[in-house]
Amino acid sequence: MKKEKMNSEDAFLLRQKAEAMLENKAKAKATRIKKANKLSLQEGDIQKLLHELEVHQIELEMQNDELKRAMDTSKKSGEKYAEIYEFAPTGFFTLNKEGVIVELNLTGAKMLGLERAYLLKKKFIQYVTIDTKFIFHEFFNNLFNSKVKEKCEVRLIVKSDQAKSVLIEGIVSEDEQKCLLTVIDVTKNKRVEQILKNKIEELELFDQMMERSENKIRDLRKEINILLVKLGENEKFSNTD
Repeated sequence: MKKEKMNSEDAFLLRQKAEAMLENKAKAKATRIKKANKLSLQEGDIQKLLHELEVHQIELEMQNDELKRAMDTSKKSGEKYAEIYEFAPTGFFTLNKEGVIVELNLTGAKMLGLERAYLLKKKFIQYVTIDTKFIFHEFFNNLFNSKVKEKCEVRLIVKSDQAKSVLIEGIVSEDEQKCLLTVIDVTKNKRVEQILKNKIEELELFDQMMERSENKIRDLRKEINILLVKLGENEKFSNTD
């Protein structure tokens, strides 16, 4: 009887141990499954992240190509602008509020017959002829006071000692600390205008001489007619001659 009771207890303990082991295995399996699922999700996230990185890299490469093309275009535009600025037929000068040259193009330097580096930091008005300095001074003051485009016509002293007639147009910069001048050489136009003026004066003088000559001729004809009448002759010239 006692032996049967012991067997019964052993069997119960064995079952409990077996159920505990089964429960532990189940928990271990669940943990493995959970870890596997988690790992699977992580791998999926990693794949997705890698895909996103690859796409982003391609986007960056495309943006880099676009930037290079934009820089090339900008460089070409800048070179073209620089060429137009430097070799334009018009002189370009930038002066500060004191009238000092802070920037100029090659054409402007050639107008004065001096090197650009030498002209920088020099006052522009010192290259204006004495007889037109007041005109430029008034123009310069009006430019900064009115803040609108102004123009004047002066003569510039050049290295060859041959003054040039120029037309200057100026406008104040946005910060109102500088002014931008365009200088156009009108010396040839002035020469042509002077030649034309001289020719007109010559023509007017000739017309006056011709008018005086015609009057003189008419007077002579009248005198001749009078003398012919006194001699008993007929008049030689009619009033319409």
